[in-house]
Amino acid sequence: MIESLKIANKKIILRLSAIFLSVLLIIIFSGFVSFFNAGVEETFDSIFSRYEADTNIVLIKITENDIEKLGSWPLKRSYYALLFDYLNKYNAKKIGLEVFLSSGLPYQTVYNELLSEKANEKNNIVFGSLLSGMRIENGRVVVDSIIYPQLKEINKDLLTGHLNFLSEGEIEIPLSVQIGNVNEYAFSKALVGNSFMPENNLMRVNFRISPESYKSYSLLRFFDLANNRDPSLNYLKNKIVIIGVTDPSTAKMFDVPFLGKIPGLIIHAAAVDNLLNGYFWKRDYFTLSTFIFIVLLLLPMFIEKKISYAPALTAVFTVLVFVSLFFFETDYQINYAALIFTFILLLTSEAFIRIREKEDEFSELIDEAEALKKALKAKEEELFKIEAQSSDAPTDSDVRVAKLKEEIERLKKGEEDNEIFEPPEESELKTERFFDLVYRSPKMKEVVETIEKIAPQDVAVLITGESGSGKELVARAVHKMSLRKDKNFVAVNCAALSETLLESELFGHVRGAFTNAVADKKGMFETADKGTIFLDEIGETNENFQVKLLRVLQNGEYLKVGSSQVRYADVRVIAATNKNLEKLVAEKRLGRFVLQIERNQN
Repeated sequence: MIESLKIANKKIILRLSAIFLSVLLIIIFSGFVSFFNAGVEETFDSIFSRYEADTNIVLIKITENDIEKLGSWPLKRSYYALLFDYLNKYNAKKIGLEVFLSSGLPYQTVYNELLSEKANEKNNIVFGSLLSGMRIENGRVVVDSIIYPQLKEINKDLLTGHLNFLSEGEIEIPLSVQIGNVNEYAFSKALVGNSFMPENNLMRVNFRISPESYKSYSLLRFFDLANNRDPSLNYLKNKIVIIGVTDPSTAKMFDVPFLGKIPGLIIHAAAVDNLLNGYFWKRDYFTLSTFIFIVLLLLPMFIEKKISYAPALTAVFTVLVFVSLFFFETDYQINYAALIFTFILLLTSEAFIRIREKEDEFSELIDEAEALKKALKAKEEELFKIEAQSSDAPTDSDVRVAKLKEEIERLKKGEEDNEIFEPPEESELKTERFFDLVYRSPKMKEVVETIEKIAPQDVAVLITGESGSGKELVARAVHKMSLRKDKNFVAVNCAALSETLLESELFGHVRGAFTNAVADKKGMFETADKGTIFLDEIGETNENFQVKLLRVLQNGEYLKVGSSQVRYADVRVIAATNKNLEKLVAEKRLGRFVLQIERNQN
């Protein structure tokens, strides 16, 4: 019992260590977690359909062809003035220039006054500004300074919005930044106006929108349509028009989830779309989901006695994956890394536990073999001394010699049991596996077929065979194929215990039943109730004990040592022996009921 508790405690400690390591990784590698979560979302994106682009957003793209035909970059500001004039004539609701107008060459600044006039006509044009030294401190966005477009110098009332965003596996836009008394909205926020403002002021952009579905024109195409007064441009009435560069050799390209590399124009178009329709990722459940995932993945630790740990853990993980899909579809950001990292680390810890258990079992076998060898050597030395000292007249030494020889033979058989069987090097027979039985021979195939036949029948079973032939493995296979497979399998070596100890071990005892019985003891039959008990070396028990065993087999009744209270156990008995049953019965060393069990199975 104490050893079992130690093993259980080690498992708990190892699994809790896996949880702790998972949390530590999530905290330390927050950047990688963001990148990982974005990757999971991209995978989920392939399962669900994308959102339709908002028809209130129109893009005017400055393409490579436009730049080539209109001259070198940057374009003359007169083109922007003309563009604003046309857009206002078609009653665009808001116009955003996603191009930063810095202090340029003299020929660039000539048209600043004209641009300023166009901006004042309807006060609906938003120019891009830049934030210097933007960073996160104590959960807040801070900047060193705001860099305004050159036009701000001559028009203090110019509408501006910053073009900056944070990018670490995902795109996050600070919707508002404060420097002193100056407040600067994000470019997208300035275009949309009053809209959602998260508590931490950061909006994570949702790119589950196909950029190709936005209504768009190249700059020259738009000029051509406007010059010809094409009626199709009436579509622009009350629309938000965003102007930006898409030429990859001119505009900086950004790698974003779902879309790959895109220019800043598409990023800000998606941000405007998110604000208009509420598509942005909601962070409400990010921290909470981390906690819930970890707690739920711990559940299999507490139901392990009824269900195997690894399958239970996998089942919980599968359910949580489907829950995650639901949250993804409803635009709630959850911590997929917490779910997957914790699951992988717990499975790894379980694999390590299994390996250590196998190593311990192997070590116990080696220790048992070594103990047998030492005991054999000691008995042989004792026998040699007695034979050397004995005289020709028969004495008590002869009896001791006979007993020692018998004990040496038994120890040698035990030593043979621990030898590893090595099959022939060359064999054309196919190696097969049946639970823990690995075999090649046709005879073993017949044994397996017999197991499959009798296992589902709730009857007692007797297994015979030489030492080391795998009788316990057969017993375990019968249990695993039986209707009692989810209950306990208890194995007892009858040859290793005296009659009194065996009776106490199997049936238990009450306090005061004998010396040192300081407390009630639960017997193996009670432990195996509703399950299976395996009685190995049943042929080594005496007839007195077999009578008590017969009572359990017939009625399920037994008495604890020192008690007169009849108890009941619903147990399937599987017994095993390497003895000649017919001979043991003839010698009255084995009850006929055991032999009858074997005949029933045949």
